[in-house]
Amino acid sequence: MEKYYQIVKIMIFFLSPVDNINNELSDSEKKYLKNKVRILLSIEVVIFVMLLINGAEYWSEIIAVAIMIVAGLVLIGFIKNRIRG
Repeated sequence: MEKYYQIVKIMIFFLSPVDNINNELSDSEKKYLKNKVRILLSIEVVIFVMLLINGAEYWSEIIAVAIMIVAGLVLIGFIKNRIRG
């Protein structure tokens, strides 16, 4: 599971933020939100690693699954924006 966690973490790191037709982001908003996402993702990774070290594998798996779901949604939004143009 940790292998997939690394892949989706990188995917979120590079693809977010994703705008949509109802909320298109300006360049300054994208830059701000990209930094915010990277900081929050880093915090989640630290918490994930601390839980793994302390043997709380159940909670670390919950965090990993949640991040995988977010990565899937980010990917869907990215693809949708590519199709839309």
